[in-house]
Amino acid sequence: MTRKGPRGQGGAARANRQPATAKARAAYPSRPWGHVAVHLVSDLPPSRPPGRQMDFTSAVIFFDLFSRMVFIEAIPQGMDPEALANAFMSKVFALRGMPDCVVCGPDPRLASEWWLGVWPRMGAGVEAYGGGLFQADCASDLEQVVREYLVPLGDQWAERLVMAEMAYNGSLHPLIGYSPFYAVNCYDPGFRPAPDLALPFNPPPPAPLLSNDQRLQRMEQVMAEIKGKHAAAYAARQAAATSSSTAASAVGGGAAATADSKGVEVTPLVPA
Repeated sequence: MTRKGPRGQGGAARANRQPATAKARAAYPSRPWGHVAVHLVSDLPPSRPPGRQMDFTSAVIFFDLFSRMVFIEAIPQGMDPEALANAFMSKVFALRGMPDCVVCGPDPRLASEWWLGVWPRMGAGVEAYGGGLFQADCASDLEQVVREYLVPLGDQWAERLVMAEMAYNGSLHPLIGYSPFYAVNCYDPGFRPAPDLALPFNPPPPAPLLSNDQRLQRMEQVMAEIKGKHAAAYAARQAAATSSSTAASAVGGGAAATADSKGVEVTPLVPA
């Protein structure tokens, strides 16, 4: 769906949502922050950074499906459109611009409440999907990011959120073969978490220093390489889907095969 109405038309727009087109479902990410997954994790340990008047018990994660980079923002408990909009504006839009496609988490409230907060500020159209288009393994992957990096920090997680975020973005990602930070910027941030943070960290190999011209050329090479890996992964999933659909058709009939095929069409949006 494409949301192009003002806030006053939000209810009508939500009532008239249409299923995503086959073209959108078949797309795989081709540039940094073009396809973004949004996931809300609740029930974290209460945390109050210095100078704040309330506890944070939730975190919203913005996950770039191309580079695997994450932006994480602490928010109070509950679905607050204002808090979600502020997080999006400061963490994604201000730094990376407007994404082409946003995939919201499995909580059906997330898409509607998030758009209620974003729309009065943006007034721009973007393809946004929620519910069934956010597969269970995508949600599990993002949930693991938060639980693994934040929960060990106890009631200090909101205060040290940037360190946890950087530890993830600076770690080598097996799908793309680079750290998310390097995939986007093509240089090593030089981050190594302090031992007292106890953060999981998988450091990438040392990266050579490049001139500006060399770095621009390297960025083009890295983006082409990562795009090729996404395309190959998509082709492999499609082949597996075809095989699975054929097997399901033989065992359970055409209806089972059709349902299985529809479930696989959206897997390019799923983090590996």
